[in-house]
Amino acid sequence: MSAAFSEKTVPQLHEFLKTKGISVAGYKKNELVKIAEFIFNFKCPTDPDFTGDNTEKVIKERYKTAGCDVNPFKLTGFTSDLSNIPNFTLYDIFNYLLLHRADYDKKKLKAFKSAEDYRLYYDGHVEHLECVRNGQTFVFKTRVKPTQRDKTFDQKKYYESWFIISNATGEVLAAYCECPGG
Repeated sequence: MSAAFSEKTVPQLHEFLKTKGISVAGYKKNELVKIAEFIFNFKCPTDPDFTGDNTEKVIKERYKTAGCDVNPFKLTGFTSDLSNIPNFTLYDIFNYLLLHRADYDKKKLKAFKSAEDYRLYYDGHVEHLECVRNGQTFVFKTRVKPTQRDKTFDQKKYYESWFIISNATGEVLAAYCECPGG
């Protein structure tokens, strides 16, 4: 493949690397060829930031994989009575964040009380927690007040969010929030 990259023009190399999410301004052609070869052999994914993903499809995959057949926002029968929910802990949430969010690592979770997410929860931005049993899972939904404005970017008073936990283990199986931070 090295011959194929060395035959490409600089704009073609830039375009190939751009599809892999790599910015390469200021590099000479021989350096671009080496970078392109490395990326090709490393099998980097196209669209690493998932900007081409269909949001609705991704959300549907998320709740379906967690054992919920219906969009959690459309479920009925929610209650604020949390007395029958399975036992789950902060560590179940940490495990989910470590495995499913690139912006969380052990160091950030160790200092969770200084994180903006925790501060927003502590300051009362998360409201109206409700749950419903759904087969082998419990689905929770809540509302999150925007921090910068009176309304969300789509003119609603709150962002909506949901998360799904296993009845048997308390493990967080899936989560989603409409807010820009996800």
